[in-house]
Amino acid sequence: MKFSVTRIASVLILSILLVFQESLSPPKIAEGRERSPISKPTSRTQDFPQAGNASRQRDISRYRNGKLENRVDSTPKDLEKNAFADPDKNLKKLALYLTSGVDDPFMAVKNLHDWVATRISYDVDAFFSGARLDQKLHSVLSRRKAVCGGYTSLFRELCQESGISCVSISGYARGHDYNLFKTEMITEDHAWNAVRIGNAWYLIDVTWDSGFVEKRSFHKNYSTDYFLLPADKMIYTHYPLDDAWQFLDPFVSREQFLFLPNLRGRFFQYEIPNFTELKSRYSCESEMTVNLLHPAGVHIQAQMHDKHGIIERKAVFEQRSGKGTSIHIRPPRDGNWDLRFFASDGPERESDHIWSTMIMANNCNGQGFPARYEDYNLLGCELVSPLISPLLRGATYTLDLTAPGAEEALLVAGSNKILIYPIPDSRFRFVNKILVGSERKIEIFVRTKGEKSYKGILSYSTVSRIK
Repeated sequence: MKFSVTRIASVLILSILLVFQESLSPPKIAEGRERSPISKPTSRTQDFPQAGNASRQRDISRYRNGKLENRVDSTPKDLEKNAFADPDKNLKKLALYLTSGVDDPFMAVKNLHDWVATRISYDVDAFFSGARLDQKLHSVLSRRKAVCGGYTSLFRELCQESGISCVSISGYARGHDYNLFKTEMITEDHAWNAVRIGNAWYLIDVTWDSGFVEKRSFHKNYSTDYFLLPADKMIYTHYPLDDAWQFLDPFVSREQFLFLPNLRGRFFQYEIPNFTELKSRYSCESEMTVNLLHPAGVHIQAQMHDKHGIIERKAVFEQRSGKGTSIHIRPPRDGNWDLRFFASDGPERESDHIWSTMIMANNCNGQGFPARYEDYNLLGCELVSPLISPLLRGATYTLDLTAPGAEEALLVAGSNKILIYPIPDSRFRFVNKILVGSERKIEIFVRTKGEKSYKGILSYSTVSRIK
């Protein structure tokens, strides 16, 4: 058979075009309900064009609002009952109810996420017993329980029934059993999802958004902490076994990941811009300071725990500034410590645990900070000095304290009581000398405008000599 040069050239050009088109395809997803719960790309470069994914993403902050959508909350009970009983016939009906008429694809995905997060509970019995229970669709819906593989497969099915591209990702995550005091090993122990909306991919962990495990019990606690969490933030807790599913360019290596701090999804709700400067562990020579930048309305606190979880209450002291909070640290003794950070939208709001880091302490001298009572934070007080406890008996210190709204401060040392008034032309700033006598404790109280009683805010212990 004879071929002309022109025909051969045409065949070669067509073959090259087909190969090029295949290299730009998104990850393929096998059809059918009985497929493996974890889908993986067959190649880093051909099945997943990760480069530039971040630049194609839209601003999705308004969907990460922690609020359950009304359509999900009002899903007809009969529709849910039928989906639980016979998903082959009714899962598509449920998916269409949750997404039909929703013009915003991000909101459609959120409806599916919210339904799975609130209707399925984490199977702690299976997790702690190591039992390999079926995590396929029928089993998850009939039991209404799952571990991560079941959550991700159900969410993926609902997405696909709604015409939304979705895959499951396997990898390692810093979950319930993550322990700062143990050597971290990257193993395949978790699964989460990625959805394609428009021409960009977005990450979701519906398992972690359904609640949390504490003391071998599951606590239902809906959130959007890991819903559409940007890839450069998800990487602090989730490490996929295939680098392509990081959606990062360049990839984060395993060695780099192990040195990343354990920043939880809720951390990023507080708009802390210097998070890339934070570490998974710090060396501390007797004392150190960690600075967090944040908006004015954010309130940061920290706690130091030993390896048994016992809190050292005088080892940490927070000081607010115009741009954020400085966390001063004085471990009570040499060794490794778990420093936990909490954030809230105000001193009276419930705090969220947002980050834990290890403090490797050396040359500690037993010095700490004064104890603070609840009203210290509620009033928004700021202590300049003395920032040390215990105080040395016979020594003289300068009290420099700002207590917003306070008309008087009261220093109580044993039976001695000293009234202190704000310095002229200051905003509730109190400055006075403290001569430490033989008393074992010195306390500071303040009285705010319109109040008759005093509120305790600070307490110092005293010693006859510093070790």
